[in-house]
Order: sequence, then C-alpha cells, then structure tokens
Amino acid sequence: MNVGRNIGVGRGWVGFLFAVSAGVAGFGCNAILGIDKDYQLGGEAGSGGTLPGECSVVSDCESTVLECQTATACDNGTCVFENASDGTPLSTQSLGDCAEEVCDGNGGTRKQALESDVPNDGKVCTIDTCNGMTAVHTVQTSVPCYTGASGTQGVGVCVGGTQACDTEGNATGACVGEVVPTAEICASPFDEDCNGSVNDNCPCTPGEALKCYDGPPSTEGVGMCMGGMQFCNADGTGFGPCAGQVLPQTEECDGLMDNDCDGLPDLSDGCECVGAVEDKCYSGPPGTSMNLPCQGGTKMCQPNGKYGVCVVKSRLRRRSVVLGPMRVATALRAVQDCRAGANGLATVIRSLADRWQLTRPATST
Repeated sequence: MNVGRNIGVGRGWVGFLFAVSAGVAGFGCNAILGIDKDYQLGGEAGSGGTLPGECSVVSDCESTVLECQTATACDNGTCVFENASDGTPLSTQSLGDCAEEVCDGNGGTRKQALESDVPNDGKVCTIDTCNGMTAVHTVQTSVPCYTGASGTQGVGVCVGGTQACDTEGNATGACVGEVVPTAEICASPFDEDCNGSVNDNCPCTPGEALKCYDGPPSTEGVGMCMGGMQFCNADGTGFGPCAGQVLPQTEECDGLMDNDCDGLPDLSDGCECVGAVEDKCYSGPPGTSMNLPCQGGTKMCQPNGKYGVCVVKSRLRRRSVVLGPMRVATALRAVQDCRAGANGLATVIRSLADRWQLTRPATST
C-alpha cells in the first residue's frame, strides 16, 4: 500500500510571502518547495488528484480512480491518499478484449492480459482464443453439431454429428451422422425418443399377456361365462383379441348350464320346461275333461323350453254295439258338447239305436 502526501501550505500570509519571494527570485512556490508542478498522487503525471494546499477537510480531496485511491486525511492543507495494491481488478470491465483493468499501485490503472476474457466473433466454426491481449479466431474444417432437442444428445440412441465449415468460419451443409429423437419403437430394446426410459410410451411389450373379458363385468365367472387372455402384438402397439373368453348367450332350456350368466336356473329364467319331459294337458273348458267323450292329452317339452301342442293319444270315434248274438256296427259321431256327461251319452246311444231300428233277436222256444 502506497501512501501519497501532497506537501503544501495554507492560504494565509505565509503563503503569500513565499509566493512573492519566489516571484522576485524568478522561481515559483513549487520550485522553492521542491515539488514538481505535474506531481499527482497516484496515476500518471499531469492528470492526478487534488493539488497541494487545496483542502481544508478530507472531503475536499478527490481521487483519480476511486477504486484505486482513497483520501484518508487533509494534513495542513495537503491531501493524504491511500493507494490500492497493484493488480487489484476494477469492478467494471470491458468484455471480450483479452484483458482486464487493474490498479497500478500508484492510484492509477493499467491493463493486463486475461486469457479467459475470450472474444466471441459469433461464428460456430472458429475457435476464439487470446494471445496475450490479442484476440485470435482460428477457422476449423468441421465442427460438432446436433439439431435434436436440448438435453437429448447422448441419451438413448441420440448422438451428435459433424458439419463442414467454409473459409469464413461459417457452418455449411447437413449435420452428418447425428441421431435425433424419434417415436419409440416398442418392438426394440432401445430408447428411441431419448428421454432416458425404454419403451415408456408403448401400450405394451411384445408378447405381454393380460387377462381380459369383453362381457358385462357382473357376468364374468357366472354360469358358463369366463374370461380369457390377450397378448401384445409383435410391434408393441396394442393387444390382440381376447382369446378363450366365453360371453353370455341366449339361455338354452336344457337344465345343464346358465347360458346367459345371470345366475338363475332355467325354470326361473323364462323356461316352461327343461329336457324331454311330458306333461298332462287339456285345452277344453275347465271341468269338462272327465265328461265322455272328452278327454285330456299330453304335451312334450320342446328344445326352446316351451311345451308343444296338447296331443290326445286315443279318441272315441266308432263303437260296435252287440245286442245278443247279433253284432251291429253303428257309427257314433263325436259329441261336440261334452258337458252332457255320461247320462247324456246314454241318451244319444239310445236315439241312434232307434234310428237304425236295432232290435234284440227273438228267443226260440
């Protein structure tokens, strides 16, 4: 640390007498006191701070460069300064000139080489360096290149390429050899979209198997219904059909299986009958089935779970009447109204016998 001290006197009579004496002798005050008229505390000659005898308080003293020189006192009209050490960088610098400005130790400044203060000429094909305080721009024949999204180079399959340079330091032509992100190929084991994850955007992995069922969820595992399996296709873009599943179907009244998978047995699920069963039937008016010649029949269960028509196995259509040894054939028409009952039928038979003049044969004596 250098301390500069301007030596001078006040502005009183003593100073006046010195000045007059020096003038008479042909010398100035500075010459009498041995002070160079270009003397400056800090900095270069002739451009410095406060002159001698110009301060009454320390605030009257002005530094040439505030960061390199600080006024510490005003001693009998003379400014006393403290200088920053040589090489102290200034807070404000010019960028890209291969140099930095520092204090020179005398209150002034100087420049020194700074290799890290590299100038940028804005051309991708030049290497910008400093040779001392001189900028150097070296043109390359080719430079690395990459046109993919930031952060993807070197991730997954993505790599950079090279691009040719012209004599002016400008890149020209395509980026040869680069691999940029593409859509994920699910059938490969690589990270094509270069996000750090393999097959992360794929619906499935080729060969992957999943359980499946396309019917109503409440029917799976009920009756004959059951789920199947589906497999991811070879390119990993989706699953194939659900193989092996059994879906609800129309109920079959066979008494064997719950075809519509609703959990109900056939006879509670719209079926009148189940299997090859036979049941009695009568389609006439109620209360007449026991009145001859009316009679009931039978009905058979059909495959659709409904009974067929009512079939009469035997019906009275003709009857032989034997009177004694003589056999007489007589036609007996079907009685339409069965409500007459047995008594009515006997009346009809007698009427027919009279009509055909049927008589009992005479007995021999």
